Amino acid sequence: MGSIYPLHPLKLICAILYPTLLYLEESFSLLSDTFGPIDSVSASFPFDYSAYYESEMGMGLTKCFVSFKNLVNPEQLAEIKHTTNKCEEKLAQMSLRKVNFDPGALSLHNVILLTTKNYTHRIPLQKGIYAELTLMYTKGTFHFLPWTYPDYKTDLAIRFFEEARNRMGLSRNNRMCQS
Repeated sequence: MGSIYPLHPLKLICAILYPTLLYLEESFSLLSDTFGPIDSVSASFPFDYSAYYESEMGMGLTKCFVSFKNLVNPEQLAEIKHTTNKCEEKLAQMSLRKVNFDPGALSLHNVILLTTKNYTHRIPLQKGIYAELTLMYTKGTFHFLPWTYPDYKTDLAIRFFEEARNRMGLSRNNRMCQS
């Protein structure tokens, strides 16, 4: 029988999809009031990977990634997704979202995204929320999987998550991280 140990805390991350800088600034304020200080923001980039959000949020959308200073307990992940959905509702206008928050968590070993949509590679957590392994950390960097979204495969995303991982105060030489 294997021994059971406490789960290691994770670094909370979130992708923010937005139409204008005004909504980005409001997003920063709302997210930091909700989850604590943001410790890093990636460069923003045009979100031209999909037209999925255009009917609700308009054209010319932009995206960035943020990470938070405070680590979270993995047992809180489903509730975090529910909370970001409520944050989207707070910023909505006439029942249409003006921002899309895609929360997730980063560990020494991976980047996990949280979603309400089930699929073959997603694991149910609780309360209608699923976890998706999006990036794996091996051989000194993050690597994508067949289902990884294109914007998470970019050099910008990989660098951002590597830097966030480093801010966790964990050594890359930790034997548990090496594969």
